[in-house]
Amino acid sequence: MPELDPDATRTLEGLLAVGEDQRDDDWRRALHAVAADAPLASQHPQLIQGPDGFGYFALQIPPAGPLAEPYTVRHVQEPCTVGGFGCVIFGRDGEPAWVFRYGEMWALRAEGRFDTRPPGDDGGSVTLQAAEEVLVGAPSEEVLPEWARTVLRLALGHLGVERPLVAVVLRPGGVPERSLVLGPLGHVTDEERHHLTWYLPGHLGALFDVDGRWSAQSQPL
Repeated sequence: MPELDPDATRTLEGLLAVGEDQRDDDWRRALHAVAADAPLASQHPQLIQGPDGFGYFALQIPPAGPLAEPYTVRHVQEPCTVGGFGCVIFGRDGEPAWVFRYGEMWALRAEGRFDTRPPGDDGGSVTLQAAEEVLVGAPSEEVLPEWARTVLRLALGHLGVERPLVAVVLRPGGVPERSLVLGPLGHVTDEERHHLTWYLPGHLGALFDVDGRWSAQSQPL
């Protein structure tokens, strides 16, 4: 493991102490800049289930002084992305202070940063106002790594999708430019489809195939 900077932990702790009403985009960028590599302690148990039903690797702001076995969020990115977990950072008081979704851990591993949204993408849903020409194909390993493919396949299986399909849609100049098509999801509820977005990084949009229109252009996930 590369040499760690204990000052990064104190910086992270100071940022997490900022009230929610003062957390603007600059604050979030500062948090993201320091959170990946700040030395933290591992909680026991290391893997927990959050109130949202998702699994998380649990880290904690440690007391001042040297750590016998320091962990960082970047250190646990591989077990998280292989196992389908997010990562939660607890404060010294034992309360959760910040949560990274699986999609943000995917982004960290694949792109080296948590927020991979392109400029102009606020993370909200987009409704197309007119027909567009799009390109549809099979997602490459770069777009959909094998470890993420496995996690998505298991997540869809838990929703009762026995033979999940996937495709990638490219909208040249669109925001986002690439979206994954996941299906068939005709029996999956709106809430369950929304929960699937927890798994996706910011640079990938999501299209849910509820009526089979994308099936012929998709492949087994």
